Amino acid sequence: MTKKKNNLKETFQDLDDILKQLESSDLDIDKMVELYEKGMNLTKACKIKIKEAEQKIKVINDSDSLDEDYI
Repeated sequence: MTKKKNNLKETFQDLDDILKQLESSDLDIDKMVELYEKGMNLTKACKIKIKEAEQKIKVINDSDSLDEDYI
């Protein structure tokens, strides 16, 4: 089992590598399906990380708005 990527940039690089492999015509169908599945799992992980970052930014922005009300 591969190590879980916490770095979004590394995960995007892995997705790019998978895409390049899928674009090659040297793969059999089983390998293509395996890579597709891995790519979909990485995509899901990216979406979760991005959503978490958006939520944190919203909290920061909301707390900044509250602070401005009291200035």
